[in-house]
Amino acid sequence: MATGTVNVRLLHIGAVALAVLVLHLSVFSRLRVAGVHPDALLLLAVCVGIFGGPNRGALAGFLSGLAADFYLSSPLGISALSYSGAGFLAGYLAKETNDVSWVVSVLAFGCSAFGVLAFLFIGRVIDVRSVPIGRQIWVALVISVLNALVAPLLTRGLERLWRAPRDRSWV
Repeated sequence: MATGTVNVRLLHIGAVALAVLVLHLSVFSRLRVAGVHPDALLLLAVCVGIFGGPNRGALAGFLSGLAADFYLSSPLGISALSYSGAGFLAGYLAKETNDVSWVVSVLAFGCSAFGVLAFLFIGRVIDVRSVPIGRQIWVALVISVLNALVAPLLTRGLERLWRAPRDRSWV
């Protein structure tokens, strides 16, 4: 693969990440179900893991989690750590399946639950805020369901980015 192809693909993925960040901060933060909104940045890490593998999923999770940490009131790094774990897990599990298309929502549900619970567990360990266990499980369940519903839309775009780009040498 040529270096120019890799750079163009990275630019496209960066543009998708920026668009997801803007959607997360402007649209998804206002879409609330029982006081909980979908976590588009966590979903981005999971979807990159599904199509890019565990290493790219972990990297995307770290970067999107770091972006989330900048606007959350929690200590810097909690989202980055939990999102990178969710992205890695999604990539690892997707690698083990032959056909990813039917599994996208299932992986988005499970890995989102993992990411949210990891975030809440790390927060509890360092005693940021004591959220009742029942509320933590409810938040993880709602975010996971919402992310599973949104996942097919995001994965469709990422799937196109991960395919080999067409030859555009004539442009």
